[in-house]
Amino acid sequence: MVKDQFQVKIHPSSVLECRPEYVLFDNYVITKANYVRTVSRLAPEIMLKACPNYYDLDTLPESDVKNNIKLVTIRMKHNKKVYAFEQ
Repeated sequence: MVKDQFQVKIHPSSVLECRPEYVLFDNYVITKANYVRTVSRLAPEIMLKACPNYYDLDTLPESDVKNNIKLVTIRMKHNKKVYAFEQ
């Protein structure tokens, strides 16, 4: 989870075949490991466009995730795409 910096795994019952960098999830399951269930792969550009206040770089703790989001932000400035929800 981005702001809390929790490491989670995709639940074994998931049918997601890849290990995406970012996912949107519905269930958080705590057992011997931290799992997320009902997951969808999510492009970081979409989450930054949809929730800019949540991913504000000034409020994120220093981490690999913050560095990754900085890189995505730079890439977005150079590559102007219009997403369906912006129309």
